[in-house]
Order: sequence, then C-alpha cells, then structure tokens
Amino acid sequence: MQPVMNAMRHPMNMFTHTTTNTSTLQPVSLLQRMRNVNNEQMFNGLVVAAEVLGFFTVGQMIGRRKIIGYRSSEPAPEAQVHH
Repeated sequence: MQPVMNAMRHPMNMFTHTTTNTSTLQPVSLLQRMRNVNNEQMFNGLVVAAEVLGFFTVGQMIGRRKIIGYRSSEPAPEAQVHH
C-alpha cells in the first residue's frame, strides 16, 4: 500500500518514473520474467485464473437469468416422436 500512498501524495512523480518502468515492458524482459516463475507463483496464477473464470460464469448465469443456454423468443422445439 505504501507505493500507492506515495503516488497519491506526489502524482507528478508517476510521470518521472515511466522511463524506468518502460524497460520492464519490453518483450525480452517479459519473457525472462516468465521463465523465472517458480511453482508457487504458477499455482497462485492458476488459482486466480480459476476464480476469474468462476466469477465470469456466475455473472453470465445471473445476467441471462438461466443456468443453461440463452433465452429465445422462439417456442421450444417439439420432441420428435418415432413411431
């Protein structure tokens, strides 16, 4: 929280630090950081991804007001009866 508080106290400092932060956004440095990920960080990332997917899915269900499928103005198809 301390970096956020410092940024709020001195907003002009955010613009002076952009030159140092852009070096971390280079593709080579991003690939290097991804190669150095350990198992605990990988596990934590997967847990967060699962949580995001779960919340998205629940949000879709709430938005549709249905658990399976979308609402349609068409009547449901008749069940096919084989004689």
